[in-house]
Amino acid sequence: MVMSGEKPAFEIISGKEMSYDNWLDLDGAWSAAQDFPDPTVVIIKHGNPCGLASADTLLEAYHKALASDPVSAFGGIVAVNRTLDLEAAERMADLFLEVIVAPAYEPEALSSSSERRKTCASLSTPARRCAPCRSAVSWVVC
Repeated sequence: MVMSGEKPAFEIISGKEMSYDNWLDLDGAWSAAQDFPDPTVVIIKHGNPCGLASADTLLEAYHKALASDPVSAFGGIVAVNRTLDLEAAERMADLFLEVIVAPAYEPEALSSSSERRKTCASLSTPARRCAPCRSAVSWVVC
């Protein structure tokens, strides 16, 4: 909710609006991903965790998280706790996802997502900072 005179917490830069369920799943996935010190990927769909894994790289963590329940992950929300790199972004583009949330994106990863997912939108919240990464939080909505 935005009070009179306040700036919205999130800015939709382009693309579609997020549903109420998307916001709820995003909140759960983002919160869970931030609890881990190693590169971590969390996948949630309709309030249910489909996968959570930590590894040496986001790509490796994504593979492990997706292996937990690849069927239910279709159309889910993915949160990561590191800058999303091109390698991980391209692998994520192989699966239909509603939202990808990361503290930041490599420029190539963001442009790759936009090219492969024509309905993706970028959202950002420069006013809020995540404690573990101390950077602005960005979203890609697919």
